[in-house]
Amino acid sequence: MATKICVNSHKIKSNRKNNKNEPVLKVKQGSQIDYCHEFEIFGKCRVIYRPNNPLDCGAQVWGQLPTPPLSRLCRRLAKPSVY
Repeated sequence: MATKICVNSHKIKSNRKNNKNEPVLKVKQGSQIDYCHEFEIFGKCRVIYRPNNPLDCGAQVWGQLPTPPLSRLCRRLAKPSVY
């Protein structure tokens, strides 16, 4: 099972419109989903663009990597920086 990383463009638009800073990076491993402000990838990663065959969430571009522990991959920021 691969880990998939997507950017939630709807959340980016909502943050801009509502002057918020909610996490927009979605990391999915099986049924476990985590949203982050940033993450670090250890090892190989493939970036995929498939406009005619998107993921179930609608993402047409995503990163995919072998299954590392999700806790190593995704780290929430204690105090996210405001853009």
